[in-house]
Amino acid sequence: MKLSEAILLGSTLRPQIKGHLFGDGRSCALGAAGEAIGAQPKDCPSSWEVIRKQWPWTQVSLFPCPACWRESGTSKVLGLITHLNDFHGWTRQCTAAWVASIEPREEEGCVEVPLDDGLAKTKKSA
Repeated sequence: MKLSEAILLGSTLRPQIKGHLFGDGRSCALGAAGEAIGAQPKDCPSSWEVIRKQWPWTQVSLFPCPACWRESGTSKVLGLITHLNDFHGWTRQCTAAWVASIEPREEEGCVEVPLDDGLAKTKKSA
C-alpha cells in the first residue's frame, strides 16, 4: 500500500491530532498511515518502527517543505509529514495529496526510489 493511500484510509478511523502519533482517540497523518497497516495506537514506539519499515523511502528522500519552503533547504519526507501536520495544520487529506505527488510508483515487484538528486532508481522489491 502506498503511503498516501494509507494516510487517507487511516484518516477515516479517527479525528486528527497534532504533536503525537496517537492520543485522545485521535491520530496524526503518520499515525493514520500506521494504523491503516496494522500499527496499534496503544503501542506508539513500535508504531514508528512499523511506519519506517513499510515506507523506507521516507527516510532517504529529501524535499523542501511545500508550505513554507524552509530556508534550510530540504528535509526527509518522514519529518516533513510531521512538520505539515504539527506546524502548518495540514489536514491528513492534504498531506496525502502532497505525498501522492512525490512518492515512488509501485509496479509489478519493482519500486521506484527517488534519489537525493531528484533522479529515480528502480529496484526489485523484496
